[in-house]
Amino acid sequence: MSDLQAFKTFSVDFQTRLTDDPELYFKTLARRARLLGLWAAEKMFLYGDKATRYAMFYAAAEMRLEEDIPDFEKLKSDLTAAEIAFTESELFTVAMEKTLEGEKQVLSEPRDFPE
Repeated sequence: MSDLQAFKTFSVDFQTRLTDDPELYFKTLARRARLLGLWAAEKMFLYGDKATRYAMFYAAAEMRLEEDIPDFEKLKSDLTAAEIAFTESELFTVAMEKTLEGEKQVLSEPRDFPE
């Protein structure tokens, strides 16, 4: 199975699990985008405010796409421009890890429930 196929399978499983909670699904995708942005920023030796700005910019661009699969073209372009070595397999692996990490973070946050 290719990395893309594995990620698509992972995404379908993730989406199926959260099908009854669109808010959690959206928040998890947004968190994944921010975490991916922070991961890429660290790879590019961006720290502090610069890393935060990069992650927020990447997350905002990512969420405009409204897709389950991250925009690896942006990450690839930025990492390549910074002369950072990476593989596509690494990007898919990190994206899966950041999805799970994002879900865990979102689930640990207090939620407002309607009365």
